[in-house]
Amino acid sequence: MRLRDGKIFGRGGDAEFSASLPDQRRDVTCTVSRSGYTGEDGFEISLPAADAERIAKLLLAEDGVEPIGLGARDTLRLEAGLCLYGHELNETITPIEAGLNWIFKKGHTDFPGAETILAQRQNAAGRRRVGLLVEGKIPVRDGAILLDSAGREVGIVTSGSFSPTLNRPIAMALIDRALTAAGTRLNAVVRNSAIELTVCPLPFVPHRYHKLAR
Repeated sequence: MRLRDGKIFGRGGDAEFSASLPDQRRDVTCTVSRSGYTGEDGFEISLPAADAERIAKLLLAEDGVEPIGLGARDTLRLEAGLCLYGHELNETITPIEAGLNWIFKKGHTDFPGAETILAQRQNAAGRRRVGLLVEGKIPVRDGAILLDSAGREVGIVTSGSFSPTLNRPIAMALIDRALTAAGTRLNAVVRNSAIELTVCPLPFVPHRYHKLAR
């Protein structure tokens, strides 16, 4: 992809994952961040709305560049095990439950929700986000209830779809902490039928971020 070769947004190729750089190309001032939301080595470009269509057309004119929809982006996001607000995070799911402990600076205690977050860090949250491999070919969508071997409700699916890379349905879920070990078998209720799932590590597909050697 010629973004890295200085054809349009040259300085983005100088950054490592999560870094951003100011840039100017074709008389457009913009910010290029190496922080794609797919698990791949990607870029996000922030620029004035009035210039967006023109720059998009310039990008699409490059060899190897094609548009994709949000559905494709969301499938890649799920394969990479990345959280989406409204699914793996919301007003009732904390970052600790979602497995995002790393976003909190060590020793920092003055922030919204600190009392709950710090208590969960100290004592461990009662539920955690996990990956699930689905048996069969029927996807298990967000909102599906999860049951343990005794038929007890133990969690809920937060995101689910068919993985083109793995050629099978996958899902992420929020489940009771005691059941988060890889290999744990659960059932999802889909259209009054039970579908078997197995807890697995995240991500489903390894990340390919660009990180500089230290």
